[in-house]
Amino acid sequence: MGTEQTKRLRRWFRAALVVGAALALVVLVNSVTNYTFISRRVAIEQLRREMARTAVALDARVQQHGSIDRHRLAEIVAELRAGSSNIAWIEARTRDRQLTARDGVAAAPAFTDDKIRTLLRNRQPVTAVKTVNGEELVVDLMPMRLAGHPGHVEIAMWLDGASVALWPLRRNFIINSSAAVALLICLTVMALRFRSWVRGRELENELEIARSVQDALLPAREQNLAGMSAATECVPFAGVSGDLHDVFETANGSIALVAGDVSGKGLPAALLMGVIHGTVRSGTWYESASSHTNATERLNRLLCERAGSSRFASLIWAAYDVRRSKLRYVNAGHCRPLLVRESGEIRTLDEGGPVLGLLPKARYTASEVEMDAGDILVLYSDGLVEAANGRGEDFGEDGVRLAIERSGARTSEELRAAILKAAREFTGTTSLSDDLTLVVARCEQTAALVHAA
Repeated sequence: MGTEQTKRLRRWFRAALVVGAALALVVLVNSVTNYTFISRRVAIEQLRREMARTAVALDARVQQHGSIDRHRLAEIVAELRAGSSNIAWIEARTRDRQLTARDGVAAAPAFTDDKIRTLLRNRQPVTAVKTVNGEELVVDLMPMRLAGHPGHVEIAMWLDGASVALWPLRRNFIINSSAAVALLICLTVMALRFRSWVRGRELENELEIARSVQDALLPAREQNLAGMSAATECVPFAGVSGDLHDVFETANGSIALVAGDVSGKGLPAALLMGVIHGTVRSGTWYESASSHTNATERLNRLLCERAGSSRFASLIWAAYDVRRSKLRYVNAGHCRPLLVRESGEIRTLDEGGPVLGLLPKARYTASEVEMDAGDILVLYSDGLVEAANGRGEDFGEDGVRLAIERSGARTSEELRAAILKAAREFTGTTSLSDDLTLVVARCEQTAALVHAA
């Protein structure tokens, strides 16, 4: 991801975060405001209905007596207030205040006489919300006749005591506010993790570049060299491989055949693999047996000093001298290569020494074996022999041998395809658990054929 592209992405992302956070806050504030306002209005209307029923009950009690005095009116008012714990006070009086009764909390009048007359004349509800002793209450005034005289009754109820079924409203409030809070939390997490995400994208691009560089360093899948043909395959477990393979012609005319495996997977293993590959390509180990063993021991000491005990590598590197029909090799703890004779006999090549990078004073031995025209050398990594099926069984060296025996292949490309097909059929849908590397090299020309030519 380029620098300009990253900057644009950050600008758009920040803008999206700001817009999203603003919307979440609007939803949250709107939810709180709506719930507070509507629940308050519903509670007030509920109390007004209760006060209306209390006023009707008072009127009915007054009408039963026909003629009523101040003392009896006070008794009726006291009885009605005692029947409800939420009533703050009840006050009944005629307009001329000749007949008055009150029971409840002492408080200043909620309405002036002028306001009462004005509201009643305009047929408007005489209702107010006021605070007494630090608590809110709803006061409602309703017209009423007392002892044949026009008057009114004033009833006050505590707002907190309203028994209102607010669950549907509360449910919507919980859902909306929870969604808004969840959105804010998600946006916050995204903002905190955005830099890591951008860095992850950059690492992915860098990994892809590393994969391209690694592909460029590895040999072509099919090669025809002087005296030998080769077919290779590399299937990385991750983006880059910790396996090493190479087939190339050396400065003295020999053909180098190399396969290695670095412990671990991914980029750390690929970096160490690059060091080993550079040593293989730049050295003169192929010139003699002593050069071969000395180069192996130097490489081992280098890995012990630089890679640490947690990183080690196995390596099989061989040089085929077509003029002598000899293959010289050192196997440093790698999977045993298989030398398939033209006759069908299969021989393993395992002489050499331990893996590289663990024992600083390890010694290695170079061995030679004759290769005739038609003989095939098979190098592979543990990703092939450890390929498992659904039952947890490994393909193993026996699987490689069986694939060779059944293939009837005559060329390196045919044998490579046969081994890979057998491995795929064995594993089925199970994925690989490690990098897989396969090198198949067929001897096409021997010393006798060179001399004859």
